[in-house]
Amino acid sequence: MEQRNKQPRHLVIGIDPGFRGAVAITDGKTIHDILDMPLNAPRVLAPEARQTIDAEALARYLSIWAPKCTLAVIEGVHAMPGQGESSTFRFGEGYGMLQGIMATHVAASNIRVILPRPSVWKMQMGVTADKGSSLRLARKLFPEFETKYFSRIKDDGRAEALLLALFGRRSLSIPSTGGDRLNDIL
Repeated sequence: MEQRNKQPRHLVIGIDPGFRGAVAITDGKTIHDILDMPLNAPRVLAPEARQTIDAEALARYLSIWAPKCTLAVIEGVHAMPGQGESSTFRFGEGYGMLQGIMATHVAASNIRVILPRPSVWKMQMGVTADKGSSLRLARKLFPEFETKYFSRIKDDGRAEALLLALFGRRSLSIPSTGGDRLNDIL
């Protein structure tokens, strides 16, 4: 058996799906990594082309972290009233791709996956639908990472991915390896 399989798995993956989303890896007391959702550039010769999620890059990233994790938390999303058909289809296509990647790389590592609705996890974490509230909480929980991960308004996807992972730790009472900042603040 490989050495890495003998190490305790205490990390949690949080994923804010979508083209402005991110993937966060945490143990509750520190941020191990955050990746903005990797995107492919639009094809130059197709005028209607748009960016797509880079499934290969995301799969490589998850294959590195998944063996060290015990849980993956992906925001359980749905179509929103008033969205156009094209944007809804495009978002659904990306979300389906994400679920496929999760099925192959995360489930293969025997990790539990939960899909909380935004209203559920945001209420539990004390944030609102305003993504700025997620950014403010992430900065409060991890001030030493503000410059690295949360300095821009558009870093809200990073903040939400992190908070999703923390929600998973809290909801399932995953033991931490030390002081859990979430419990210290809430």
